[in-house]
Amino acid sequence: MQEFENGSYLTAADILAHPRFPEARLAYVDAVLALYEGNPQLIELMRDAGRIMTYGIILCLWGAYAEEIRATWPTINRLKTELAAFDVISARQVDEVLGRLLSVGFVTLVAPLSDLRERLVLPTDKLIDHDLRWTRAHYMPLGVLYGEETYALPLAMDRAFQRAQKTAALPLLPYIAESVMRQNKPVMRILQRAVGMLALMKLVQMMARRSLNEASYSAVGSSFGVSRTHVRDVLTHAHEHGDILLEGRGRFRLMPTLLRSFDRIVADGMSVNDRTHRTALRSLGHALDGLPAGTGPGPAERPGLAPEP
Repeated sequence: MQEFENGSYLTAADILAHPRFPEARLAYVDAVLALYEGNPQLIELMRDAGRIMTYGIILCLWGAYAEEIRATWPTINRLKTELAAFDVISARQVDEVLGRLLSVGFVTLVAPLSDLRERLVLPTDKLIDHDLRWTRAHYMPLGVLYGEETYALPLAMDRAFQRAQKTAALPLLPYIAESVMRQNKPVMRILQRAVGMLALMKLVQMMARRSLNEASYSAVGSSFGVSRTHVRDVLTHAHEHGDILLEGRGRFRLMPTLLRSFDRIVADGMSVNDRTHRTALRSLGHALDGLPAGTGPGPAERPGLAPEP
């Protein structure tokens, strides 16, 4: 019988220890791939670590934005400052990514009435709607482990929750950069390659369904709009670091170090989502009764959202 409390949050260790974690991992992979496979425009958001973080931080800054409070303004410089902590994209590349997101209608640049010299980076309805589906996909594995009713608002794509959750995630960005991304080096090596994370998810999905031997460079590449040569280069790079074993004739095997790193980054993400879920519920005036007990420190033990030890 699951114990419940309304103070502490679920840590990655709590999540990895759950006997149904493999099922939750597959639910997560299935949900994310369903969003992006065969959709070239959306793949732009997941193309590499720099674009993934640019998209994510744009939404976090939007969540906390209030035009009357200048400190919350999501300026281009603020976006670049937040991204710099992740060390996955240069300032020049941020400008290029913003240009691309502008051209496909995912963001807009707005001049606030109180200072027409500034330009604020705001998501369009198109990106906000996509993020509702993205948020739902990232709460699905928590629903598998702890019950869909526990995470009813994000799974129902509630818009008030979406913005509150993005606001709650903003102060956690330094923790995500240092303790989630930098501590998962095998995955980060792949994440920094074009469509590397999506390709890895596809391989994890195929492995879970015992169809990895049927994978080919062409099949993986066609799902995400890249060539078989590019997929081979991504996997060869991972092979050189001991993360993937290339067995010849286009066959490959994911090594335990990479699988552990993938599990860890999935569990870390689930932990962050549980933390921000609790904070968002509080901000919306919801009771926290019935939430799963975790070993992360409760509010009385940490000021605000201090990084997890």
